[in-house]
Amino acid sequence: MQHLKNSNKALLLVFPYNVMAHYLRCLQLAKHLSPYFHIKFLYSARYHSFVVQEGFETFECATLDADKVQASVGSFDFSWLNERDLEHIYKEQLKTIERLNASAVLGDMSPTLKMAAEKTGVRYFSLINGYMSRYYAYRRRMPRNHPLYKLFNLLPTSLFQYFTNIGEQMFFHDMHRPFSKIRKREKLSPKHSYMQELEGDVNLICDLPHLFPQNNLPLNYFFIPPLYYHLKGEDDEIIDNLDRAKKTLFVSMGSTGSWQGVAFLNGAAYHKYNIVTAGDNEKVLTGKHVFSYPFINSSKLFSMTDVVICHGGNGTAYQALSCGIPVLCKTAHLEQDYNVDGLERLGVGKSLEEVSNKDYMKVVEEWTQKKDNKDLLFIKWKIAEANNRFGQTVEKILSTLFEKEPQG
Repeated sequence: MQHLKNSNKALLLVFPYNVMAHYLRCLQLAKHLSPYFHIKFLYSARYHSFVVQEGFETFECATLDADKVQASVGSFDFSWLNERDLEHIYKEQLKTIERLNASAVLGDMSPTLKMAAEKTGVRYFSLINGYMSRYYAYRRRMPRNHPLYKLFNLLPTSLFQYFTNIGEQMFFHDMHRPFSKIRKREKLSPKHSYMQELEGDVNLICDLPHLFPQNNLPLNYFFIPPLYYHLKGEDDEIIDNLDRAKKTLFVSMGSTGSWQGVAFLNGAAYHKYNIVTAGDNEKVLTGKHVFSYPFINSSKLFSMTDVVICHGGNGTAYQALSCGIPVLCKTAHLEQDYNVDGLERLGVGKSLEEVSNKDYMKVVEEWTQKKDNKDLLFIKWKIAEANNRFGQTVEKILSTLFEKEPQG
C-alpha cells in the first residue's frame, strides 16, 4: 500500500458516536490510518481538545444525540430510531460527503452512514464490537435489567435462550423499519436487519476473538486490537499519594455509567483500600483514602492497581485486561451486559448486578487476589500480540478496501 502514502492523500471522514469510549477509539484508529489518508473528524464539543491534540481537523454534520440514546437504551426505549430523525442525519451526511469530496468514511455506531456511503459511492470502514456482528459465535443474553428478565429467568436455560433469540430477531427487524422506508424512497439496495446497517465495505471488529469469537467471517471482516486512548502525561502525582501498604481499586464509570451504582464503596470496610476514581464529577465517593481525578493516564497507575471497577465499557475493561487486572462491572445498558458476558466466560471479570449489598466486600476481596493469574496473563499476552501485528493488519484492511467496489 506504499502508493497511498503520498502528499495527495484521499480524504477520510470519521463519524464517531459521541460517547467517550467510541470517540476516542476512533481517534486511536485514525492515528494508524493517517499515513494513508487525510483525516477529518465529526466535531464534538466534548472531545474537540483530544482531536486538536492529535493534529486532526474537524467538520460539522448532524448526528445522533448520544445523551438521548444512552438514556433511552437504558430503559429499552428505541424511539430515537425514528424515520424523521434518521432521514435528516442521512441527508446531512450525504451533503457533507459530497461537499468535502471525501473518498472514504469511517463510522462507529453511525447507522445511517451505510446509506450515505452507498448513495455517494464512497468506501466505508465500519468499526464494530464483536457482540454486534451477525457472525458472533455466542448468543446474546437478555440483559439483567430487562423488564422480562426475572420472569424468563425462571424458565429452563434452553427455553430462556430460545425465547430470547426469537425476541431479538423480532427486535432487530422492527428497528430496521425506518431504514427500509428510507432505502426504498432513496432507491438504495434493500436490507433486512438493523445489524446489516452497521456493516461496511470493510468491517473492523474492535475486540479479541477469544472474548468475542465469530463464525465463518467473510473476507472483508478483520479483528483489530482493542482500541483505547492513551492520555499524554504521567501518573506520578497519583502514585506518590497512595499508601503502598494497601491494595488499590481503580474506579471509572466512563461517560455512560452510574456512579451511584458504586456508592457501596463509601462503606467503612473499604477504607483499607486506596480508591482512585476517574470522572466522578459529583464526588459520589469520598474519604481520605479516595483520590479523585477527571481523567487518568493509567499506564503507570495500573502497575499498582489490583482491581478495576467500572461500567463494563470496552475502553476501561480492555485497559485493565492489557495490564492483567480483573474487572468488576456495574452495567448501565445492554451492550455493557454483552461485554460482561465475555469477561465472565473467560474468568477475567464479574458482574456486580446480582451481588447483594452484604456480599460486595467478599467479591472485591476475592478479586483483588486474581491479578496476573493464568487467565488474565493469557488475555494480556493476546492483546499485546494483536497490537504488535496491527501494522500488518492495516495493510490487509486497505488492500481489501481498495480492491473492492463500494458495497450496494
